[in-house]
Amino acid sequence: MRSASVEIEGSWARYELGRADLAEATCREALGLPLTGWGQDYDKVTGIESGIQTVGVTGVGGIEMLARRARERRKNAIWLVGVVSVSFVFSLLCSPVARVGQHATVVLAVDPDDGDNGVVEYRISPPNPFYTISNSTGKIRTTGVTLDRESADPRNALLMRTIVISASDRGTPPLRASVSTTVFVNLLDLNDNDPTFVNLPFVAEVLEGLPLGSSVFKVQVEDPDEDNNGLVTMALQVGMPRLDFHLNTSTGVLTSTAPLDREQIAQYHLRIVAHDAGKFPRTSTSTLTITVLDVNDETPTFFPRRYNVSLQEDVPRDHAVARLNCSDNDAGLNAELSYFITDGNQDGKFSVGFRNGVVRTVVGLDRETQAAYTLVIEAIDNGPAGSRRTGTATVFVEVLDVNDNRPIFLQNSYEASVLENVANGTSVLQVQATDADQGENGRVLYRILSGNNNRLFTIEQRTGLVSRGRRALDRESTSSHVFEVEAYNSDQGRMRSSVRVIVYVEDANDEAPVFTQQQYNRLGLRETAGIGTSVIVVRATDPDTGDGGSVAYAIVSGSDRKFEVDVSTGLVTTVDHLDYETKTSYLMNVSATDQAPPFHLGFCSVYVTLLNELDETVDFLSAGYEATLVENVATGTEVVQVRAQSADNMNQLTYRFDPDTSPAALALFRIDGVTGRITVMGLLDREMGDLYTLTVVADNGGPREDSTVRS
Repeated sequence: MRSASVEIEGSWARYELGRADLAEATCREALGLPLTGWGQDYDKVTGIESGIQTVGVTGVGGIEMLARRARERRKNAIWLVGVVSVSFVFSLLCSPVARVGQHATVVLAVDPDDGDNGVVEYRISPPNPFYTISNSTGKIRTTGVTLDRESADPRNALLMRTIVISASDRGTPPLRASVSTTVFVNLLDLNDNDPTFVNLPFVAEVLEGLPLGSSVFKVQVEDPDEDNNGLVTMALQVGMPRLDFHLNTSTGVLTSTAPLDREQIAQYHLRIVAHDAGKFPRTSTSTLTITVLDVNDETPTFFPRRYNVSLQEDVPRDHAVARLNCSDNDAGLNAELSYFITDGNQDGKFSVGFRNGVVRTVVGLDRETQAAYTLVIEAIDNGPAGSRRTGTATVFVEVLDVNDNRPIFLQNSYEASVLENVANGTSVLQVQATDADQGENGRVLYRILSGNNNRLFTIEQRTGLVSRGRRALDRESTSSHVFEVEAYNSDQGRMRSSVRVIVYVEDANDEAPVFTQQQYNRLGLRETAGIGTSVIVVRATDPDTGDGGSVAYAIVSGSDRKFEVDVSTGLVTTVDHLDYETKTSYLMNVSATDQAPPFHLGFCSVYVTLLNELDETVDFLSAGYEATLVENVATGTEVVQVRAQSADNMNQLTYRFDPDTSPAALALFRIDGVTGRITVMGLLDREMGDLYTLTVVADNGGPREDSTVRS
C-alpha cells in the first residue's frame, strides 16, 4: 500500500511521502507532470527525485520536500535558465558508526535550462567534516569521521545533524539556487556510551553509630544514550567483605544496614556497578569510599593493666620507671590521651608524663622509708566535655635495697662489769646493731676495731658477743678496758659504724695486803711519851676492792703490851708508860688482813727505840754533908765536895746553891758547878757566925724538880 499527501502553501508545495520508493511517482503526480519524460517542459517541470538510505536501522524514513515552481529568466539577451530551487528538509537515520564513503542519501536539484545551464553541481556549504556530496549526483556519503550522537561539542553536534547543501548550474554566469537545501540527519542511537558516575569516585563521611536505615549517600549516574540504552541500574559489587550497606538500584540511595563501628572498620571501599538496559549492556564501575567518623565511644585501655617494676632506691631523679602502653581506638582528639597519677603518690615521689605516659621519679627514693608504691594511673581522652572516657592502670613499684644505711648500734656505748678471775671464753656483754637495709646489705658483722690490747677480749663476728680472751684479766693491773667495736656489712664497704665498749673488771680477792714498807722504824720515841701517844702509822694496801681490799691491822708480837695498832688506820700508839731505863727498844710484828675470803695476810715489822729522857731523880751520894773549918782559913780552901748521881745518866750534873740559902753563907762560900766542890770565898769569923747551912742543888737538866742536899 502506497500513500502520499501534498499540502500547497502559496507557491510552495509540501509533500510527505510515506516510503522512499514512492518519491518519484508521487512527486510527478502531485505536480501534474507526466510520469515519464517529465524533464522536457522547462517552463512547467519542477521535478524532484529523491532517495533515502537508512543505514543500520529499520523503519520508515521521512522526507520533507519543498518545491517552488521554477521560472526561467533571461538577462542581458542571454537566456539563463534559473535553477529550480528545491529545498529539502531531510530527516534521515544515520548510524554513528558509518564507514567511510557509506551512502547516506541523495538530494536532487532540477534546472530546466539546457546544456551546461541546466547541469547542476552540488556542494556542502559550509563544509561539514562528517559528510561529503557528489557534486554531480548529489549523493551524500559519510567521511568516516566518527559520528557521535552524544557529542558534547555543540558545533560538531550541529554538523553531525545538519547538512546544508547548495546547488549551482554550469552556466555562465552560474546561477545558484536561491535557497539551500538542509538535510537533517537523525542519528540513530547506538549503545556506545558507558554509564557515567556523576559524583564518583567520592569519599563520603559518616559518623559511627548511625541508626540503621540511615541514608549515607546518593549515587548519581548519567548515560547519554536513549531509551533502554540510557536506562541505568546500579548495584553493589558482589563479594564485599561486609554487607553493611544497601544500594537502591534505581535511585542510587545508599543506606546503612548494620551499626557502623569505626574501631572495627574505619573505611569502606564500595565498588558500585552501573549498567544500562541496552541489548548489549554497557557497564561502569567506580568506588565510593565511606569514611566512618569517630565518636568518642571507646575507653582508653592499658596493656597491661598492671605494671610490676623493681627499682633500686639509689636511682637518680627523673629516672624513667615505666613507659605506659595505653591505646584508645578512637581517633583524633578522642584518642589523644592525658595521664594523671590519682592515688598512691602522696609523698610526691613520682610523676607521669602528661602526654607520653612515662612514669618518672621526682626525688630520690628510700626503701627504708617506703619499700613499695602502688600508683594508680588514669588516662583520660580529650573528647568533648561531658563524654570523656577514662582508663585506669596500676603501677606497682618495688624499691630494691641498696647498701646505703650504716649499721646503728642500739646504744651509744656499752658498759659491763666482769670478775677478774672469770674463765677464758666467759661472755662479758653483747653489742647489737641494726641495719635498715635488706638481705645481705642488712646483715651486720662485728669486730673489735681498737683498744683491745693484749687481746684480752674476743667478739663473735655474727652475734656481737664479747667474751674474755686467752689472757686473764687483772683488775689490779687495769681496772677497766675501753675498746671500740665496729659494725659493718659483708661487702666491707663504707657503710659502717662503731661504738665504745667499757668493761669494768671487778675485784676478786686474789691479792694479799702489802705493807708499803717491810719494816717501819720509829727511833727516839720519848720514854716519857704518855699513854695514847702516836708512835707510827703502818700502811698496807690491797689492790682488791671492797672487803677484799679492806685491810685490818693487828700487832702479832713484840709489843710487850706497851703498844697497840688501830685495826683500820694502822696507827701504832702507846698503851702503857715507857721506861728507857727498863727497855730501850721494841721490835713488833704487825699483820694486815683483808676482809674477804680467803682472808689474805700481809706482814711487816715495826722497830721502836726509846729516847732516854731526864725523867729520873738526881740523888746525892750522901743525904747531908758536914765540915769543920777554922776561922780565918784561906780563901779557896775546899770545905767539902758534894756528889750526886741520876739513873738517866744522860747529861752532866751541875751544882748550885739553892737560892734560899742565907745570904751570909752565900757570901762566904762558893760551889763549883761541875765538880760540886765547895770552897771558902770570904773571911770566916766565928764570932760573926759559927754555923752555916748550905743547900746544894744538883741539876741534870730534866723537867723534874732538882735534888737538894744540905751541907
